[in-house]
Amino acid sequence: MSTEGIWLLLMKKETLTLSVLLSLAIPSILSSILNNAYRIIDQYAVQGIGTSAQAALGSCTFILIAAFSLFMFIAGGVAPLIGRAKGAENTEEIKELVGQSLVSTTLVSIVYCAALYFSAPFLAELVGLQGEAGTQMATYLQWLGITGIFIAQLVF
Repeated sequence: MSTEGIWLLLMKKETLTLSVLLSLAIPSILSSILNNAYRIIDQYAVQGIGTSAQAALGSCTFILIAAFSLFMFIAGGVAPLIGRAKGAENTEEIKELVGQSLVSTTLVSIVYCAALYFSAPFLAELVGLQGEAGTQMATYLQWLGITGIFIAQLVF
């Protein structure tokens, strides 16, 4: 949970113990691990295909980090607002904020996935991959552009 969540605990004059801190931190840690697990799984899955596939996936990491930061930008902006509405016990505002953030994430993911699909060969060239590795990177990014909207919704 964010510092705002800890601040709310302190305002309620509850003691911030290790167990309270862990109950706030462990879900955040698990979320980060799960959000990044598909990169590790992809690298493991293509290990038998060859070094060009490994190079293609490894080079995609930087593009995927940019995508992740784009979606976290929305989540990072809405989280304090939801925390404030939760503290004020304003359920209508919470519903409105969650709805707006889901719509925003969906629209951004559609634009991002379309840009990813159409610019995949350019991105492979931009990171310096040529030949088989560049072709595999472009193919991977195009498939990610087709199916990425589902990943974006999971990240959020």
